[in-house]
Amino acid sequence: MQSRNLEDKEQLNNERKKWVLSLVETQKNIEETFQELVISGDAKTTDRPSIVMVGGQAGSGKSLLCSYYLKKLNGGAIMIDQDYLRLKHPNYTEIHDMYTEREEFLILKRYLDSLINGIVNKASDLKYNIILESALRSIDKFATLIQDIATKGLRTELAVLAIDPEEANLSMFIRYCEYLETRGECRRNTRIDSDSVKKIPVNIQTLNNLQRKDGTSLMDDIKIFTRGNASSDFLPIERYSRKIEPNMLPSEAYRKFSTEKTITTEEKREKVNWIRNTLTKFGEERVLSNFDKWENSTRTSEGQAYDE
Repeated sequence: MQSRNLEDKEQLNNERKKWVLSLVETQKNIEETFQELVISGDAKTTDRPSIVMVGGQAGSGKSLLCSYYLKKLNGGAIMIDQDYLRLKHPNYTEIHDMYTEREEFLILKRYLDSLINGIVNKASDLKYNIILESALRSIDKFATLIQDIATKGLRTELAVLAIDPEEANLSMFIRYCEYLETRGECRRNTRIDSDSVKKIPVNIQTLNNLQRKDGTSLMDDIKIFTRGNASSDFLPIERYSRKIEPNMLPSEAYRKFSTEKTITTEEKREKVNWIRNTLTKFGEERVLSNFDKWENSTRTSEGQAYDE
């Protein structure tokens, strides 16, 4: 696979032009995707809809938290998952096969922004609940979008899954391998982004500080969850609510719960070996290389790999 310097704006723009959709194509894409999301989320209009921004590191289990809110919200919801939405680009397969994961992310970013804005605005105008999934790497556009939506009378909430970063990365590779086993292929993201992990508590606090025009908090509530267990039917467990604990900052709560370990060294060793064997079996050399680089950086202090 040819590598390009798409960090260079001119080269990036030239590559984006190859895949840009016309205005008509974009509107058709938004409408078709919106109708699919109405059906998949069993969404119905409601008198006082909510927009819930579900955040967390890649591999943290955001999809489970989205499912939790999908059941909790009255009237279902339009659930916006960026990994799913990128598949809706008419030329996604070609883009995925031609570029690296980083390049794919950069090329599709504007497309995703356009698709998300179109769907969210349509859903809010029609008074549907909205669940907006985000890795909380960058929140400027999301913050502006939620500020605009809040003027329409929607209830706003931020819900974040706190998990040990190492366990989240491990789960991301496990999910990729599970797709391989069940579908024979996977187009999910496996990019390790250490900087984004550091930004999550900072961005939580930024969202906490944002205000509406009347001076009240932009977010009606901010909640921190951890992964569930057998006692919770493996649904996420609410550990913090700003409404209930106003004296604790949401960012502090996130930092506190993201240090908790939930798997043993032996369990991790087994998972690492299974991931490596699965990637090898399916000939996923690029993902295996990324996994090995990550796994090497997280070896024990004695410097021993799990399969030695």
